[in-house]
Order: sequence, then structure tokens, then C-alpha cells
Amino acid sequence: MWKLFSGIIAGSVLRYQIHAETVAGLEKPELPVPMTDNPEIPQLDFVIIGGGTAGSRLAYQLDSLFNVTLVDEKNFHELSVDLVPVVARPWSKDHEKECRRSMALHRYYLKRANVVTGTVNAITSDHVVLKDGRSIPYDFVAVTTGEKKPFPFGTNQRTMPARIEELHEVNQILATKKNIAIVGGGPVGVSLAAELAEARPDARIHLFHSHSTLLPNFPMQVRQYAQKSISEKENVKLHLEARVTDVIPVGISPPSVWSQFVKRVTRASDDYDQIPSSYTIQFDNIERKVVPPRSVFYQWYFGLSTLQNQVTTESITHKSTLEGIDYVFSLCGNTPHEPIGGIMSPHVTADGHYRTSLLNQTFGHANVFVIGRAASFPFPRALYFSELQARRVFRNVHGTMFQQGISWTATDGLQLQRLIIPRVALRLGANDAVGTSATWGAVLSGVGAQKDFEADRQALMGDFLNPTFYKPLRSAPALERIQKWLLTAKTDVNAFNY
Repeated sequence: MWKLFSGIIAGSVLRYQIHAETVAGLEKPELPVPMTDNPEIPQLDFVIIGGGTAGSRLAYQLDSLFNVTLVDEKNFHELSVDLVPVVARPWSKDHEKECRRSMALHRYYLKRANVVTGTVNAITSDHVVLKDGRSIPYDFVAVTTGEKKPFPFGTNQRTMPARIEELHEVNQILATKKNIAIVGGGPVGVSLAAELAEARPDARIHLFHSHSTLLPNFPMQVRQYAQKSISEKENVKLHLEARVTDVIPVGISPPSVWSQFVKRVTRASDDYDQIPSSYTIQFDNIERKVVPPRSVFYQWYFGLSTLQNQVTTESITHKSTLEGIDYVFSLCGNTPHEPIGGIMSPHVTADGHYRTSLLNQTFGHANVFVIGRAASFPFPRALYFSELQARRVFRNVHGTMFQQGISWTATDGLQLQRLIIPRVALRLGANDAVGTSATWGAVLSGVGAQKDFEADRQALMGDFLNPTFYKPLRSAPALERIQKWLLTAKTDVNAFNY
């Protein structure tokens, strides 16, 4: 009896220690079941390049099936869009906690995978080659490099403490600024303008956008609600149909042109430590006119869709200048990373992405995948779309391993016609948001959309902050099936017709 009693006390103390010491994204959680690998079963190598939404999700799902190697330039995963309030709101003791809600160490949510910090230079037929000369063999490889995000939502920092300190520095700089300009009326620019206007009522916010409406790629109801919300904020000046041509720092010699300024604010230049006294923004006021569409007969004869977007022409009405800006956010959109060489070079598109099939495969290489924002799909690149692609690739690989007679065809890939209306969740302040419902696609706004936004973030980060580890599923029959598939698999030409 006394042994039972002492065992209960010892177990309670141990559970208390685990609970007290566990910090989300830092310490390893308690494993639910013991896990051992069978050394007699041959292993297959799956290399994943990039630790963003798609790469981290795929690595987490495949951890129990393959020898996974995750190659990333930093050692943690970050949900960057969740950092908007961290940047905008005055720094408090809860800010570091909010940062860690949006970050997770790769080592934390991966039990067996090897995490390599570095930059990939090329992919050969059987190896991934890093810029420092290291090479990693693979049976499968997934390119999930995503896109470069503008500073401060993109970073060159490689560790979580350095990243949090960087965000703290930006927040402290903004605390002293009274005139802030945001160039770009996309989702991040609109969300940041709303957060800054609410959190810093004494600041004047200028939001520049070259189109006639904010969020031009989003559903009409979302655009209208977001623009109305921004326009009603007294300390926000909305500059629509205004294309910024130059940002001139005052007090720096020589003054930079727009491209040099972008390098400075994105910390891609060595002279970003020079702090100007203010900025002068030069922009063109433009006018767009819609060109009437061709006749239905003309479109039928030449193979043009009647649902094709109408062509617009634009002209510059006049040029304007805005002086006395204290800080400028360049949020004109993400840009593709430097293309990976080797067998990936023929698949690079004109805009820097990779041509991929509906099955996320590259042509002629059934074991080489491109997933997430790096892929060239003709839809707005969003978090939900990257997540969907990662889950679809996992489903196909898993089905090949554990079912007989599986072959991949275009019908197993993405159904793009179902993705015309994008899944949207946009924060517009502490208690306001707008988006399309995750369940039935209706537009939500206000508190309902805010709750939907938080549910989205929980779905995207939940597995990384509170991972569940599974027993290895590397059975000999499953590995034999996937090896046989590797020897005979061909990319489906029909899967590239979209």
C-alpha cells in the first residue's frame, strides 16, 4: 500500500514539473507512446526545402513515414501575418508571449526529422546541394521555399530570440513616429493600417494603393467592408489610384531612389543602419478606364473566355509629393526567392515561380514536388491554399504506401474550380475582422469574423505548438510499394492543363 501511495505522489510531482517547465514552442512535450524504429526495414529519404506553412506542415505529416530532412534558413516556423498587432501595438509584457504564439522551433514539433539550417543552391537527380557545399541525398524532394516577405514581416534572423528582439526594435522605433506611410493596399497593408490607427490614435497613417479599391483580388463584399472600415478611421488618409514612384530619405547623402529604399527597409543593403530624419514620397495619380469587351462571336472564334477579366488602360493625371513622413512600410507584395538551379531550372516561370501540375509534381520528375507559394498556380497565394497543397501531397503519398494499385492522375490533384473564391481571414483591429467563412463560404465581418480569424490561426499553428507524435509507420510492404511506384511513376500531362 505504501508503495502505491508513494508512486501516486511521485507521479503527481513529475506531472507538475512537466507542466511548470513546458513553454509552447521550446521544450519537447511528453510522448504518448514509446516509439522505436526497426533497423531491418530500408528507409527512404524525403527532403523538404523551406520551413514555411507548406514545408512545416508536410514535414510534420511525413515524420513517421520517411527519413525527413527539413532545410530552412532559420530554425523556427513563423506565422508572419499574425505579427501585425505585435508590430503595431505599443510594446507590453504580453508581446513576447504573442510572438511565441506565432513561432515554433522546428525541433519542437518534429520527433525524428533532421533539421538543417542553410540555403539550397541546386537539386540534382539524387542530391540536394547547399550553398556551403553540403549535399543531402533524397528519394523525394519538395520545394516549399515560398516567397520573400517585406520587412518586418520577413526576416534574416535565424533564431527565435533574435527575431523577437528585432520585432521589439521595430516597435520601439514606431513609438516615436507621428506620420507613417504604408505602400501597398493588400491584406498585410490594410491590416497594418487598421491596427496602427487603433493602437496609435495620435499618429497619422497614409495608405497608398495603385488600384481604385483595396484588396483587388478579394471577393467584392470583403473589399467593400475593409475599405469602409479604413475610410471611417479619422487618422487614416487613403490614397487610391496613387502609384508610388520614389521614396527619398531626408538627411542621407546621396538620397536613394525607390529601389534602393526598398533594399534599405528590407535590410537587403549594407547601409540600412543610416536613419533619415524624414521621408519624402513621390507618387503618380492615375486614372483607369475599362476597355469594352469584344463581342461574344469574336471571343468564341479566337478562343477567348467570356468570363475573362476586362482589359483596362491607365493614364497619369498628375504627379504629387508628400513630405514629412517619419517611417515608411514597403508592403507592395511578396517576391519569389532566387531560383534553385539544377533540375529545377527548366521549370522556372517568367515571374520566378515553378511550373507544377495539379498533383504538385514537376514535369518529368514524379518524385520532385513544388508546394505552396513557390508554385505557379493562377490564384492568390494564401495560407489556406499552401496548407491544402501540403495535405493533398501527403494524402497521395500515404495512399500509395498503404493501398494496392495506386496511380496518380489529374483527378487526384487540386480541383482549382473550387478555389476561385479564396478563403479569407483579415484582421482589422482588436475586435474587428472580415473574411469568408471556412464552412459555407459566406462573408463574415465584425466579431464573428474575428472569432473565425482566431480559429484559423489555431488550426494553422495548433499542431506546431502542441504536436502529437505517432509510432513509425515504416512497414516493409509499405516501403516496397512506394519504391515500386518510384521506379514506374510518370507525371500526368493532363495535370498541367489548367
